[in-house]
Amino acid sequence: MRAALRTELKTNSGGCHIYAQTMGNALAVHLLSRYSTRTKPFKPFTGGLSPRDLKHVVEFIGDNLNQELNLADLANTVQLSQYHFAHAFKQSMGISPHQYVIQRRITRAMLLLKQATISIHAISRACGFSSPSHFSKSFRKRAGLSPSQFRRGYFHKI
Repeated sequence: MRAALRTELKTNSGGCHIYAQTMGNALAVHLLSRYSTRTKPFKPFTGGLSPRDLKHVVEFIGDNLNQELNLADLANTVQLSQYHFAHAFKQSMGISPHQYVIQRRITRAMLLLKQATISIHAISRACGFSSPSHFSKSFRKRAGLSPSQFRRGYFHKI
């Protein structure tokens, strides 16, 4: 966990604030559950987001992919604490909010890369990445190709 957090913060890839906040919350819960003087044990969170809340947060993410998204903003859209939101979101979607945001950004980038008139730099900004190099690293990691290779492959098929 520590190594993954360090890597995410060093690369400053899109969505790293969500990941850092989630890991910070997980650490706080771990410390509280292990070292608290509370006599009642903490109940594990069960359940996910309601369909209405899930739809609302997914729309919020889609509408704001070009901006820096953080866990507090996402949690506020459904009026939950960051900790409960992160767990409920993962139960509902099967992946963490951080992974979901990155997945949505890469999916949007793939659609934009199919338009030859938009530069890769503009696509990286439109998808909320901090720089074209961070966009390229994240894209390659998830798509297996660089953005320019993806674009060339798409237009070569046409």
